[in-house]
Amino acid sequence: MEREQYQTEIRDLQDQLSEMHDELDSAKRSAADEEKDIIITEIMQLKVEMQEVLLAKEEQEDVLRRRERELAALKGALKEEVAAHDQEVDKMKEQYEKEISRLQTSLEDNEVVKNCFHLAEVEAAKGAAEGQAGRLTQEIERLRWRSNELENEVTKLNRIIDDAKLQESRLADKVARMEREKKHLEESLAEIKEQEEEMSRANRALTLRLEDVQRNFAKVSSEHKELEERLQEEKTQKEQFKNMNNNIEDERRLLDQTVEKLQKEMNDIVEASQSSTRELQEQIDIYKEKNRRELSELQRLLKERGQELEGCMLTTKALQEELSLREEGLHQCERERDEAVLREKTLEKKVRDLEMEVEKNEQTKDNKLRQIKLMEERIAQLELDLEEERHSGDQLMDRIDRERSQVEQMRNELLQERGSRQDLECDKMALERQNKDLKSRVTHLEGSHKSNQEGLVSQLEARIQELEERLEGEERERANLQLANRRLERKVKEVMMQIEEEHHGMQDQKNQLNLRLKALKRQVDEAEEEIDRLEHGKKKLQRDLDEQQEANEQLQSQLKALRTEMRRKTSSAPMLNSLDDDDDDDDDEDFSTNRETYFSSSTGYKRSSSQDSILSNLTL
Repeated sequence: MEREQYQTEIRDLQDQLSEMHDELDSAKRSAADEEKDIIITEIMQLKVEMQEVLLAKEEQEDVLRRRERELAALKGALKEEVAAHDQEVDKMKEQYEKEISRLQTSLEDNEVVKNCFHLAEVEAAKGAAEGQAGRLTQEIERLRWRSNELENEVTKLNRIIDDAKLQESRLADKVARMEREKKHLEESLAEIKEQEEEMSRANRALTLRLEDVQRNFAKVSSEHKELEERLQEEKTQKEQFKNMNNNIEDERRLLDQTVEKLQKEMNDIVEASQSSTRELQEQIDIYKEKNRRELSELQRLLKERGQELEGCMLTTKALQEELSLREEGLHQCERERDEAVLREKTLEKKVRDLEMEVEKNEQTKDNKLRQIKLMEERIAQLELDLEEERHSGDQLMDRIDRERSQVEQMRNELLQERGSRQDLECDKMALERQNKDLKSRVTHLEGSHKSNQEGLVSQLEARIQELEERLEGEERERANLQLANRRLERKVKEVMMQIEEEHHGMQDQKNQLNLRLKALKRQVDEAEEEIDRLEHGKKKLQRDLDEQQEANEQLQSQLKALRTEMRRKTSSAPMLNSLDDDDDDDDDEDFSTNRETYFSSSTGYKRSSSQDSILSNLTL
């Protein structure tokens, strides 16, 4: 009956193990499919972002080339304008010097004749020449001022070009970083596939190991059955020994021979019983030690596989750090929480079943040993489940930290975009001021030197037109940047809300896991108390066995004393006849008392009243 019950328990454990393997395989397949879909979507999103970055890079390159062309045209116009003004100033200086020399010669030739007549004319011509020289000097100063302004504009354009090159280098770095992330994702996908194959191979190896353990267990159970049969035979031999002791009372003349024979048989039986008991205890200890070693080995293997599975899960979850996949990560967390709840319910059911099994099987030593082994296995499984729950909680906290760091990175990018927008606004304001200055300068030149500066005015108007076109292009770029900035801000707000919701959900899940952890700890403590109780029962059985051995030793000593007493009585029969009847009665009472003590202490068997009368007759 006990063997059948034990076999049913083994079958139940096998069914539970197969169910757990099926659940693990299904969870692995679903996790692998979800991870593949997530990785594919991440790769597609990275491709789209890479295309956007390339387009932005091309636009920046076009803007840079356009600004370089504008700078080259501006430099050429500035050089031409300065050269034309220098030539004009040189011509005017030469004309002025010729006019002065002509006037001086004319004054010297006609100084005497026309001193009075042409004095007013000479003064007027001299004043006109001096006024023209002053105007030319002012024009030269204005041209120098214009040259300085154009040089400042050139420096500003150079600074804008440097900023554009810096932005281009940033975009190139971003493209390279995205390419590295793509390559890293592909490598992670390959590693996940390899880890899944390794886990499947390890699962098959553990299944084979469990089958070997079950075969060894069946072999040990057969040996245990043989030992039980031997114990039954020893019990029958003890019954025969009791019958032989009863026959001693009817055969007084063969008492010595019967006592010697009984002593020999008693010694053989006691030695056989002690040896069989020792062998049984040694076999039980060997089997227990073997099972403990195998159990520790299996626990070590399971722990290693659990660590590998933990590393695989960490690698898988590290790939889910993109903002667009947070919703799927949250669903995954909810599914993990449901699975943890299901596992916890299963563990509670197993603990209840274990308690029922402990209540049913606490009567015999074999049941207690089996309960100890089952309790050790259950405790190991509970510890593994507890470790898995802790790892899942740590992984959730790691995900929250990674998402927070990502949000900080997005905030930094947003601040950079705002800084670039402010730079563009400053450039726009500078261009507007420059446009106003150019317009005022054009109006001034049109009013003062309309006849001499028509070519310069046309060039300045063309320059103004180019600057206005560039200003429109900058405004379009600014509008695009503002639109991208608004989209990024909306995305950041959505991610912050999602992260906040996920944080609350994870906090609730963490609280639930803490409660479950406390419940599991209580269950483990109860299981340890049950093991202590079973160990106490085992020690009690060991004490009973030691007491039985002491009783056997007392029985052997009593048999020796009985044999010597019988020999002494046989050799001193004449002396006994001369003794007093009272002394004979005392000796008979001692002898009967000794024999009664012998039977009661050795076998726990009490004589009946008829057997007492037979013994008294034999003594007489």
